[in-house]
Amino acid sequence: MHTTAAEKKVLLAAGGMTAIFGSPVAAILLAIELLLFEFKPRSFIPVALSTVAAMALRVHFFGAEPMFKMPLILPASTSEILFYLIEGALMGFFSFVVTKSIYFVDDLFEKIPIHWMCCRSSSAVSCRSSSRCS
Repeated sequence: MHTTAAEKKVLLAAGGMTAIFGSPVAAILLAIELLLFEFKPRSFIPVALSTVAAMALRVHFFGAEPMFKMPLILPASTSEILFYLIEGALMGFFSFVVTKSIYFVDDLFEKIPIHWMCCRSSSAVSCRSSSRCS
């Protein structure tokens, strides 16, 4: 079976992540999401076989224990869950404000009566002549 260099990199990345961290499902999903950009049998099956082979070798050479051992975590109490809900709502509100602010500033820049190519070229020239932007 002929494989290209890009396909070999994807298989090696998925297999390597599985061999190091012992997480074949996460390796498959990461490879499909970030490297392959498609969820088809043509791309899924080789990546799945790569992770299965890497996991089998990992268990054979290093054992089945997890890479990072976690202490026992007790379930959260009702007051902790309430705190997490309030914290999540606040973070959601702050992310909404930041997103709206970015769009607002973007709209302000669109109102500047200079062509966007001039803005980009002038910033490139000023950045090129500056020692801060190297």
